[in-house]
Amino acid sequence: MGAMWMWGEGLHESDLPAVSLFASQVAAALQNAKLLAEVGRMAITDDLTGISNRRYFFEVAEKIFSQAKRYKKPLSILIVDIDHFKKFNDTHGHMVGDQILQGMTHLMSGAMREADLIGRYGGEEFSILLPETDLGDAMHVAERLLNRVANTPIETEAGPLMVQLSIGAAEMGKETPDLHTLIIRADQAMYMAKNAGRNRVAALQAGKLITSVPV
Repeated sequence: MGAMWMWGEGLHESDLPAVSLFASQVAAALQNAKLLAEVGRMAITDDLTGISNRRYFFEVAEKIFSQAKRYKKPLSILIVDIDHFKKFNDTHGHMVGDQILQGMTHLMSGAMREADLIGRYGGEEFSILLPETDLGDAMHVAERLLNRVANTPIETEAGPLMVQLSIGAAEMGKETPDLHTLIIRADQAMYMAKNAGRNRVAALQAGKLITSVPV
């Protein structure tokens, strides 16, 4: 509800219909602006989790990557996958699966810095871009996230459920000259984490696989 206050010697009660018409036009303009803002928000966020959708994540990540490369700043990325997510859907239903994705988003957001960019990569996979972060520090961030999730049950309609993650990490460098290659490398590391037993972080460093499990 809004209010408009007008005064002056030239105003009369007979002016009320014109004033009312003006007020309704202002209200309509404000409503249109609100709807436009909502459409803009929906275009860049994932409906279920409220974080960046895949398209917007890539759009912003490209800019961050270019800046890091130009100014020779470290940059890393994490690809995060929920282990055995299909089993949650098959056992408890897709509503519970959605609640797990929402709970995961909350846990991740609480473990990241304000400058980090989190997006829904697809399905049960998430991508996290870490500016000013080399591979060693990225591994520490991933380990912190791994421990946070491994020790925090997610509340669902089926009760509190424990979730585990497989995380792949990669750092911008000579072998990752563009964002696409960087993401592929992190994605490959994530699958290596799954093949090594899941519930762990993995990365390739100097051609060698390094892994870490929750403590």
